[in-house]
Formats: sequence, structure tokens, C-alpha cells
Amino acid sequence: MKCIKCQKILEANIQFCPYCGQEQPTTRRMPSQLLLVIAIIGAGLLGGGGVAAFWLFSNSKGPESVVSQTTQRPSETSVGSLSGGPSPSSDSPLSRDTETPTVDTSIEQTARALDATMTALADAEKTAQARDEAESIDATMTSLNATERALNATTEALNNAQNSNPIPAPVAPAAPAAPAAPAPQPSSGSNVCDQATVIGSISELAIQESPLIDNTVLVGVVPQGSRVNVLCVEPRISDERVWVWIDYQGIEGWVTTRYLRFDNGVPVGQCAIGTVVNIASLSIREETYRESRYLDEVPEGLSVSVLCVPEIFDDGRSWVFVEYYGIEGWMSTNYLFIE
Repeated sequence: MKCIKCQKILEANIQFCPYCGQEQPTTRRMPSQLLLVIAIIGAGLLGGGGVAAFWLFSNSKGPESVVSQTTQRPSETSVGSLSGGPSPSSDSPLSRDTETPTVDTSIEQTARALDATMTALADAEKTAQARDEAESIDATMTSLNATERALNATTEALNNAQNSNPIPAPVAPAAPAAPAAPAPQPSSGSNVCDQATVIGSISELAIQESPLIDNTVLVGVVPQGSRVNVLCVEPRISDERVWVWIDYQGIEGWVTTRYLRFDNGVPVGQCAIGTVVNIASLSIREETYRESRYLDEVPEGLSVSVLCVPEIFDDGRSWVFVEYYGIEGWMSTNYLFIE
């Protein structure tokens, strides 16, 4: 450094010029800590990080103390100082042979570090994808196992149901029913027990070989209003009807009593007693519908004899065959209390 007054060359950090006594400006060295921070930042930017920082830190001296404020007088200065100052010390950083990393080497190291980082990131991504795929496969297998268990349970339930309720073997269709055997025919020349007249809304009454509606042989007919002889043969009850054996102009056979009015009454007994209720009077009719021919009526509270003739459901109601003071006919059960 030079004196600010006489321009003589002086030693570094001398406060007073030994030649002219002029006070010199005081200088300070930059603290090593600040140098270390700057070195680290520069190393991070150039990629040469640790090498440059280590070099700077190892070659920097500790913080320099403030130059002593004690005035050095020219008399206290050595002769060597007057001749040009001390020669640089062999310990000076300027005299060391050191090698600092070049910029190209720092860039190359940074590139390798980036490549290694990218490779690590790619490996991490592949690992995450593999983990996700493994979790998806595990979930799928769990679902398949649950489905298999449900199917096994359903199969077991079906087997149990089949074992408890076995399917019946197919049954061969039944053979057609054979025609009913004809009822034993009464012997010819039976006595006449009563006479009857064909009544009702029919034009003629069929004379049949058997006391059946179907599967029988028609042997003749009796026109409406004609008279027949009722022979002394036990009546039959079938197909919800009472059948009697009659003779009409030499033709004998079974006819239903539904369309006959007997001179001495239907040849059946009494099965019950019926009392008229909840109506002022209840009509007795010739047939089993409300518009049929009116025969008589029974006041409320009075009773009738319910004969042993099968009950018939017709015209939306049930009908029974009754007898009331010698008059026989059909009466609705809607207002008849049968004991």
C-alpha cells in the first residue's frame, strides 16, 4: 500500500507512515464466516459445491482484529521496513500450490447429479406403479374369493332344498275314465207310487238310462206339462240332484226331480228347519232364480221344512228346497236361518 501523503510504499495495515508520520486509513479483512457463506452459494450455483467451499474455508484465516490504535512511531520501525517492507511470508495463501475445480468439471458433476436424481425419480415412480398394481390385484382376488364363497353357499342351499323337497318323478297321464257302469235297472212292472207333472222353463225332460247328467244313454223325453208315473223305486242322489224312476207311455228311466211337481210331494225326507229372518216375507219359487214363478211366501219369524234335496247355487245366491203347508218349492237362504 502507498502513503496517502508522500506516496511511499508501506507495509500492509500500518497506521502511521514512517516517512512522513501521516495517519493511514484502517482496513479490515473480510471475516472467514462470510467467505464460507459466499463459497457455499457459489459452489451450489456452479455445481462444484464441496470442493470450492472446502478450499476457501481451509485457506481463510480467522477474523482479523482491528489494527491496534497505538501509534507506531518511526523510531520503532525496523530498518527492513524502510527498505520496502517485509517480504511475503512463505505461509501466505498466494505462495501455496493449490488446484481449484474448473467450471467444466463443476458442470459435469452437476449433470451427473441431475441424471442420478432423474433415475432415482423414475425408479420411485415404477415402484409406486408396481405397488398400485399389486394392491389392485389383491383387491380383485379378494372380490373373486367372496364371489366364489357366495356361489358355493347358493349351490349348497339349492342342494339342501332339493334333498328336502325332491322333484317328483313324472307321472304318466291317466287313462281316460271308463264310462260309468249303468245303475241296476229296476225290474219291469214296478208299482206306481205317485204321479208328477213336468214343470219349469224347459220344453221337455230327458229320460236317461242312469241317474247321471253325463256319460249316460238317453232313452226318451217327456214334453213340458205332461204327466208321468213315479214308480216305487228308491230315489237316487247324484250330480247335486235327486233322481226318480218313472214310466212315460211305456218308456221307463231316470229323471231329475228339479222339473217335476209331485202330487204327494218329493219322495225325500226332511233334513232341517228354516226360519225367515230380516225380511217381512220370503217367497217360495218354482225354480232357482228370482224371476221364477211365484208359489207362496212365508212371513218373517215363521218356519219351513228344509227337505233332503241338494242345495243349488244360482242367480248369485244359494237355494234350498222347502215345504210350507203342502207347498213345495225353492227358497233363497239369504233370509233363511237354518237350524
